[in-house]
Amino acid sequence: MNTFERQLRRSNNSWRTLVGAPGVTLLIFLAIASGTIVVDRPQSPELPELTFAYVPPRPVPEKKTTPPLSSSFTESFKFDPTMAAPLPEIPLEFLAIHIDPQVDPELAIEMDLNRPFEVSRPELTPEFTIFERHQVDEIPVWLYGPMPRIPHELRTLDGETLVLYVVTEKGRTENIYVLDASDPRFIPGVKEAIKDWRFRPARKNGKPVSVWVQHVVSYRPSSKSPFSL
Repeated sequence: MNTFERQLRRSNNSWRTLVGAPGVTLLIFLAIASGTIVVDRPQSPELPELTFAYVPPRPVPEKKTTPPLSSSFTESFKFDPTMAAPLPEIPLEFLAIHIDPQVDPELAIEMDLNRPFEVSRPELTPEFTIFERHQVDEIPVWLYGPMPRIPHELRTLDGETLVLYVVTEKGRTENIYVLDASDPRFIPGVKEAIKDWRFRPARKNGKPVSVWVQHVVSYRPSSKSPFSL
């Protein structure tokens, strides 16, 4: 009997425990809701205050460009001829050449070789040496070529043109320069004529050489037609 009573008591206690636990839980919940029991809730830790800063974007490097030269700068940059080295003077040497071509009988053209003048020779760098008139044994001799064509409107005017050119070792003319002219309208005809002139070349030590030639071409109205060089 004792064993049976113990088991019965254990069963009654178990039912009480099962029935009483929810009741106790309900009573605690109602007490908390009504404020009878105060439950301290742990406070959340304070978060540090965040500070936001605006970072500007990286500057884009500027492309360096060369500004164009202003017109005032280019105009101010001018060559000063006084700073250049003086050019040597050409010796006063003349060629004794005479020709008698058929030209307009109303116009006389001649080469005035007796008029003194001094000019500066252009600086050239040819592959061959260009001699002076006094440096050669034989001067060049004019063979043939056209005469300068004079515009019709200039046939009643007096005119002069100072020319300088090279007679090569082959008797051809090169590096033709008009150094001075009384009227610029004479220049084209003179240069075109000299370009087609042919010479027997100058000679030095028995060999043909190149030589400078310079003279004045004169124009004057006339009823005759002499042409002398």
